Amino acid sequence: MMIRSERPPDRCIDNGTFNTRYGALTFNNGHPTVESAEHLAQMLTFSRAVDIYQHNAEAVAMFRFRQGLANSGIRQTCQVVIWKTLQEGAGESTSGVRERVQVCSFLNLRNGPIVIDVPAGIASVFDDMWQRPVGDVARIGRAVAKGGKYLVLPPGDAECDRPGDAESDWPGYLVLRSPTYGVWMLLQPVDGDPLRAVRRFAGLRIYPLAQQASGVPAVQYLNRSHGPIDTSAPADYRYFEQLGQLVEQEPAGAVTPLERFHLAQIGMRFGHRFAPDDTMKALLAEAALVGDAAARMTRNGCSLAGHRGTWRGMLA
Repeated sequence: MMIRSERPPDRCIDNGTFNTRYGALTFNNGHPTVESAEHLAQMLTFSRAVDIYQHNAEAVAMFRFRQGLANSGIRQTCQVVIWKTLQEGAGESTSGVRERVQVCSFLNLRNGPIVIDVPAGIASVFDDMWQRPVGDVARIGRAVAKGGKYLVLPPGDAECDRPGDAESDWPGYLVLRSPTYGVWMLLQPVDGDPLRAVRRFAGLRIYPLAQQASGVPAVQYLNRSHGPIDTSAPADYRYFEQLGQLVEQEPAGAVTPLERFHLAQIGMRFGHRFAPDDTMKALLAEAALVGDAAARMTRNGCSLAGHRGTWRGMLA
């Protein structure tokens, strides 16, 4: 038996045209007309795109940072960027003020685990492509004082994990598991003196685990002290184009099921090429503009009450 609750006429949509901030919506017997349904679907897609813009700025910043390093010549595992002078190198990057010598690079785990042999006296940070910490770095922070070998493992299948991926199978390593194939690495000596800091990096080694038996290459340093890297989010279609490329490159487990569902609503699927039509591109370009405007309001701490504050993300 089906039971239908009766509601007063003023509490439900039945027939007629209703003017809203999204335009006029027409209903017949409680159902939107074809034109109104298309209008509502476009409105929902636009709202979702604005939401995606605001919640994936960190990922796009990482993508642009990695792209900037690649354009500078960083294309191999053993290659890193070094900033030797204070403040310089920040340029258009919103990665914060550099007070010490820093080395950074992006690890590519698609071909397997990577070893980072960190000398004593160097602090280490590892983030995935959504700027989330990889593993419990605080727990293994003893490497800051004593040095140690980090073993960064690629994404694994929780139901059918590859043999030998458990930490107990890797004695002598500080094991980290990344949910993304791309991993941002930042190394910073604890020394305040730049010359001593640079000398500490002489013992740094970065290499694929599979290459260990055939010989470990020396690290190649590229000085970017006088070159800016732009990590700011574009306020146009390029934002979604770059996010789509990142989603294509990473495994589905990089984000939560709900986040995957949201991305799918605008046509992004992990492991698949993002190819929107011209109509969708125009919608996404406008959503990027609105999303950037809303993000600026949020970053500046603005509210309807006129409150203002100061907050900034690390890269975005």
